[in-house]
Amino acid sequence: MTEKLRINDSWVREIDGELTFCGVLESYFDQICVDNFWRAKETKKNYLNNYNNKILPALIEQDLQPLSSFTKEDFHNAIERIKEAYQKGEYSENTIRHYRHLIEVVVIVAAEHGICENVLWGSCFMLPETIGAEEKRRELVKLKKSLTAEQELRVADRLLKDYKQPGTRFGILLMFTLGLRNGEACAANFGDIREMSEANNLHVLMVYKTVESKENQLVSSGKTRNADRIIPINDDVYTFLLKRRHYIAESLKCSFEETDTLPIACDNSGFITRCVPDHLSDAGKNLFREIGLEGDVLAYIDEEIEEGEDPILVREKDPTAYLFRRNFATQLHILRMSESEIEY
Repeated sequence: MTEKLRINDSWVREIDGELTFCGVLESYFDQICVDNFWRAKETKKNYLNNYNNKILPALIEQDLQPLSSFTKEDFHNAIERIKEAYQKGEYSENTIRHYRHLIEVVVIVAAEHGICENVLWGSCFMLPETIGAEEKRRELVKLKKSLTAEQELRVADRLLKDYKQPGTRFGILLMFTLGLRNGEACAANFGDIREMSEANNLHVLMVYKTVESKENQLVSSGKTRNADRIIPINDDVYTFLLKRRHYIAESLKCSFEETDTLPIACDNSGFITRCVPDHLSDAGKNLFREIGLEGDVLAYIDEEIEEGEDPILVREKDPTAYLFRRNFATQLHILRMSESEIEY
């Protein structure tokens, strides 16, 4: 990098031996330029000005934590700060996409070098910098918001194979097979699985609580008439959950009944602590990548949530949860359920 093309010296490059966002940008700027065809010196200069004057000032966590600690929400908040820096209404969608792109290329190169995970995969940060309204409309129509039959089989194969798998996968299993929101999946205990009194050997999940996005504290599931639900559990899924429950009881050296109060979706530190919704969102994205789902599917959903134009999408808050629930609704539609039944 020449003397004229440099990052401001005031930014922290490294914290406890780990690179910050600025540290990655400076260390791999030449690779970023090659990978993204930034050939002209003027282009490089303009983009470095964008980093120095817009992106780094908006990433207020940049000097406090290494890049490996950043979440998608941290980058989202940075974009919101950039928006606020403009006079109200005086920024274009393409300008904001440009800043998202400048952030994404740094995360991509960091992930390639094992510095951090690509937390922006499947987010609106990966969408093209420039796209017209008509082109965007065509993309939204073209992209399916449900899984294909082949993708469903791949998901089922991965989720129903190993009852010793991480607890996050069991949260994803509840979202995939029961259409739960990520907060509801985190809140479900093994004791919430009941046998139907009207039909022996048929089981349901009682859904009446949830957890907030950043915490694992239980709260009521909501105030709408459809907040509390009783959802039938497929026999194969029930048998698999039963194996998991016996495995946990054996591992903790407790009785089967004592697992009643344990979360089905536990975090990776053990079987006691329940996941938070963000854990399931990340685990769901990783699973989608495993089965070959195109990131654009989640990215466009994420952008619609960000823009807040679709009240259903905004209510779901997370593209992973939305895609699983949309897929579950599609299954119910194929089973010829009415709209009100699907809503319930």
